[in-house]
This record gives sequence, structure tokens and C-alpha cells, in this order.
Amino acid sequence: MLASEIVSYTEGNFTAKDLEEYLESYQNKKTLNMDEIWDINLFFKIALIEKISEVCTKIYTSQMQKLKVESIIERLVENKPKDELKFSSETKILQNHGENSYTFIEYMSYKLKKYGKKGIAYLNILEEEINKQGLNLQEVIKKEHFDIALKKVSIGNSIKSIHSLQRMNFAEVFEKINGVEEILKKDPSKVYENMDYKTKEYYRNKVKEIAGKTKIAETYIAKKLVELASGCSLGEKESHIGFYLIGNRSSKTL
Repeated sequence: MLASEIVSYTEGNFTAKDLEEYLESYQNKKTLNMDEIWDINLFFKIALIEKISEVCTKIYTSQMQKLKVESIIERLVENKPKDELKFSSETKILQNHGENSYTFIEYMSYKLKKYGKKGIAYLNILEEEINKQGLNLQEVIKKEHFDIALKKVSIGNSIKSIHSLQRMNFAEVFEKINGVEEILKKDPSKVYENMDYKTKEYYRNKVKEIAGKTKIAETYIAKKLVELASGCSLGEKESHIGFYLIGNRSSKTL
């Protein structure tokens, strides 16, 4: 989906102006029909919400890894009896989460350092296991901190972009990036470009209706309207695209 790709590419960070530019660039390769353009606002909001959900899932997984660390710490380092364990029940939820994730390593290192001499032996074992995998503890910690910052930025960007979309006058954007609108503006009689929004919308809907019935591209129909109107002398009613679109001859000429 176009919206999901743009959200992924921008990390959820874009403005209304950026959105216009992305859609215009996309239409250089593939023309969107009017329904697709009109619905794109909703699709972007959905894509942004999915992005937030994806990040929240990762945060949840990280929190589960921290609970696993807490469980290990109280059993091995604090050596608590079973009846005093606070995190033993949570570990069952975490069976499918790998213990070698960066979150697990970073948080385990953090917790062990807090125990001073009591945690040194366990910290050395952790570092040795990490080194066996070709990793370095400090690098793992840096990457985990970077990932935490990235999650925060990603959620912030997505929320800000949703607000931007809500403030956006999408009717204006629709007219700017709509290929049918650009073509109909070439009406030889100049009548179309001076119409109000509601009348233009009526004309565009007629084009969409014909496209739906004939399975012909909306832009092709719009071009044919302009082509037919261009074959008449200016000032004649036949020089207006509406004569062929909604007049008595519309069904015969298109």
C-alpha cells in the first residue's frame, strides 16, 4: 500500500506539503483514480496508527525482557526463596522471547552493575557469553539506547503527522494532485475553471460514473471530453466539456 510505504520511508514524519509532493511524484509513474486520492487521507491515518502499534509492540517485548531479567536477578543474585519471588509467574509468558536480545543484555548489565561486587561474577559471565557471539557489551548498550530513542522519535513523528493530516484542507490537496481535475481545467470554453467547488465535484463524479460503467480510465475520459470540445469554435455551447459530459449527446459521444 502506498500510504504504508511512505510512512515507513519517512519514519512517520511528514507534513501536508510533503504529502502533496510524494503523491505528485508517485503519479508520474502511476495515476491514482479519484476515489484513491480522496481516500488517501484515511489510508495515511491508518498507516500511522499501524506504525504506532508496531512500535508499541516492540516496547512491550522490551518490557517483557526486563521482567525476565528481574526474575533471573531475584533468583540467582538475590537468592530469594520461592515464596518471596515477585517475577516467577511472568517468566512463563516470556518463553518465546530470546534472552540474547539487546534489551535483555543492556538491562541485565544495568541491574548487575547496581549490585557492585555481588554482581561482578555474573557480569563477567554475561560479557563472556556476549563475546562468544562476536558482540561487545558497550556496543550492545549503545545500540539499545539508540533503539529506545528511535522508538520515541517514531511515535512522536507519527502522532504529529496525524495532527497534521487532521488540520489539512484535503479538498485543496485533492484538486492539486487530481489528474482528472488538471485535464478538465483545459476546457476550451474556460467555463470549468470558473465553476464553484460543488459544480466541479458534480462534473468529476460524472466522469467517475462513466469510468465505472465502461471500465475506462478516468483520465482517458477527461481527455476525450477536452478533445471533443476543442473541435468546436469558441463561443459555441459545444466548446464546453459539459455539453459532452452531461448534455443530451453525452451517452453517444463518450
